[in-house]
Amino acid sequence: MADLQKAMAFAIQQSKTTPEESREFFRSLPDDARDRIWAETQIFDDSPTKLPRTLINYDKFEKDGRAGKDYVRELQFGEALHLLKYIDPARYQDLYRTAMREEEPRKWLEDAYAMAKKSEKEGGYNEKRSFPDFVRRSRLDQMIGGYISGNKKSNLPTMWKWHKNLPYGKEFRKKLEDLKTDLGITDNENPFFSTE
Repeated sequence: MADLQKAMAFAIQQSKTTPEESREFFRSLPDDARDRIWAETQIFDDSPTKLPRTLINYDKFEKDGRAGKDYVRELQFGEALHLLKYIDPARYQDLYRTAMREEEPRKWLEDAYAMAKKSEKEGGYNEKRSFPDFVRRSRLDQMIGGYISGNKKSNLPTMWKWHKNLPYGKEFRKKLEDLKTDLGITDNENPFFSTE
């Protein structure tokens, strides 16, 4: 589905920010948040422009030193997955319902939520959102990105532990494969970034 691929490419272009804007945003955060967050996508009320913005924590990537050479483009693609719910709302709703209905991904989402609600001392980050809001606004997008981009060849250290053998379930996995196809992504090729 070339239309979805074009829509995603347009969303990536429209949500880009300059390195200076990104640095300014992350440097304004408290130390604990700045040290924890690799990137942030602001949407509508979260954004000072009221338009989607992708902000990259360049200082964190530079300090860490492990990212691949195309990490910016891969990160922009991954963050743009937060916009899928606006680009293709019917597909996103179908992915959400499938993940919430199927046993394996549902349990994985619940476990992630339980961990996120814990204190930082316990390995969480004091998540305050409701479970459905946590899934819709964050975790489901991470699962989608992990399925599409996660592997040891990723440019992003945060994606190295993600892989297709995680508990995606049968039905949800099939829908993710369909999404990859419609975005023009194969296991060896991604039109949005390079892993070479």
